[in-house]
Amino acid sequence: MKDLKGSEGNPIALTESDFEEPVIKSAHKVYVYKAGWKLINEVTSISVDFRKEINIVSASLSLTVYDDNGIYHPLGESSKADYFTYGRKIRVYLGLKKGTTPYTWPYFEGYIRSVQHRHGSEGRIISVRALDYCDVLSAHTFEDGFYSGTTKNITLQTGEVEYALPSGCNGVHRVTKDGEEYRNWTYNWETNILALSKEDTGTLVVYYYTQQNVIDVVKAILDKTLIGSTNLINDSSTKTIDRVYFNTGTTALQALEMLGQLVNFRFYFEI
Repeated sequence: MKDLKGSEGNPIALTESDFEEPVIKSAHKVYVYKAGWKLINEVTSISVDFRKEINIVSASLSLTVYDDNGIYHPLGESSKADYFTYGRKIRVYLGLKKGTTPYTWPYFEGYIRSVQHRHGSEGRIISVRALDYCDVLSAHTFEDGFYSGTTKNITLQTGEVEYALPSGCNGVHRVTKDGEEYRNWTYNWETNILALSKEDTGTLVVYYYTQQNVIDVVKAILDKTLIGSTNLINDSSTKTIDRVYFNTGTTALQALEMLGQLVNFRFYFEI
């Protein structure tokens, strides 16, 4: 068996015999992120539910924290009063104890989505629910679709109904005028011409597709969620896609899976 030194880098490794003891004491560590990872010592129960969507496994966390002194209450004056707030990162390690030494390994990492403070027979209790990164992506829906490209302003001229678009245009996504959807147009793929169905005046904003680096699209999707895109393992791919658009109702997780299938990439999180 490989030596298991635990996430804390304990110098004494676990061996096979440690797993054969008649009584194994469980161990856990819970951290929240506020200017660094802060250990929470008052956790009384941990529950993690896993589910599978397509080929992705995601998890949600339910946590109970004993807070009879109110140090985590948002209206308190403690430096820990805002530890349990919406959107804060949370991390859970699970494992066992060998004597008094804990050996724990990463089990869950994600974002707090709800916090409930209440009084029970056992005292002041905090119930925390969090989603891991995959669940955050699954919960994030593109209500107005998702599009990658750029724009061009066209000032309409009297007597003209055809307007050339830039050479990098790979198709038109939408056209607006005065902030409203404009529908009196068509696009010729062969000539790269935007043609109006009738003469008009004013200024059009043309949203058109351009070739996109797949990694840039992945970053844009992650940046629309709480996750962000600063710690990608692979951020130097040269693989590109000519047109990027996801329909209304598509989740961020579905979008990332479709991008991965398109260029044969595997998307996953390391904790």
